[in-house]
Amino acid sequence: MARAAITKDNLSPLVEIVVWFCLVLAILTVLVRFMTKHYFLHRFELDDFFCFISLISASAQSILISVAASYGLGQHLDTLNPPELSSLLKAQYAATFLFITSITFAKFSLIAFLGNLTPRKFDRRVGLIISLVVLLWYITAILPTAFQCHLPRPWNYIDGQCIQLTSWANYVSILNILTDVSLVGLPLAILARLKVAKSKKATLMLLFTSRLCVVAAVVCQLVYLNRFENSDDLTFDIWRVTVCIQVVQCLSIITSCLFYMKPFVDSLETGFVQLGDLRRRQVSGFGYSPETHSKNPLGKLSLGSLKINISRSRPGNEDTQLQENVTDRLRRLGNFATAVTEPRDSGTHSQSHIVQTTTLTVDEGRRGELAVSGENT
Repeated sequence: MARAAITKDNLSPLVEIVVWFCLVLAILTVLVRFMTKHYFLHRFELDDFFCFISLISASAQSILISVAASYGLGQHLDTLNPPELSSLLKAQYAATFLFITSITFAKFSLIAFLGNLTPRKFDRRVGLIISLVVLLWYITAILPTAFQCHLPRPWNYIDGQCIQLTSWANYVSILNILTDVSLVGLPLAILARLKVAKSKKATLMLLFTSRLCVVAAVVCQLVYLNRFENSDDLTFDIWRVTVCIQVVQCLSIITSCLFYMKPFVDSLETGFVQLGDLRRRQVSGFGYSPETHSKNPLGKLSLGSLKINISRSRPGNEDTQLQENVTDRLRRLGNFATAVTEPRDSGTHSQSHIVQTTTLTVDEGRRGELAVSGENT
């Protein structure tokens, strides 16, 4: 059967096009993220797990919206028969749960990323507070959705007796905006304290502020939602809101993955990785054994051909030192060199520091053997 054409009275095909375009874009972005993470680190972390849940939820939500469009979403209400209308409303009802879940875990992914990025306890506490707010928002959004209309048909917002759906949707959208704004403000506050080149800092700021695109899409969603609050033809008028929802979902996922695109990986070379996290990824993440660590402080590495040069400075006061200028160069595993410098504490310039240079070499044919030469000054 030929696909219906887009007309002024039938916008269902347009809705389906937007749905699948946004989903494919989100999937490609997440794939690039995972490939980048695997290529450089050979491991996945909590933020990747959250991103994966977000993508799975978005995929299921998109399928349901496509089903709703096939049953008449984007068409006039008086052209739909009762079975079509019932199927449409049920698909929308289920899709709402998945939409809220998707954007929630996209937020969690970004928060987890920021938690790994900054060593400062205050920043992590702020991230924890934002996480709790997001969790509370998620619960208070999901529960009213489940019982938005009287049982046994809570999905029937056309004929059923329902809560103030517009007021509820405004609450969900406004809290969505506020949490996204906070997820822009926190990384910008972290960036403000970092001593990096202006061009690199501008690139990083641009990546973090890209989250404001989600805010703009949510604002459009709010405008259209309130415009058609008292509509008598909701199955047709709601197509604009549906398109905005798909864009919000897509941008939420994309903006949580931008930091793993090539510009961000390049920016990492200026020094935006926590020293402790770097050591953990180079050692714990790639064959480090805690049992061996007790015998050998350098641990046991079995990576094939590997060469690491580490130059570190130990400040006198580590409790108040914010590691602001850490240099990290990510190279292809098997043959890379990394130079890490931990900055001095500004209040202890007169104190002595210990600088240690360590060279590790692991030959391909002699895995497990480690030659170490150290020079202390």
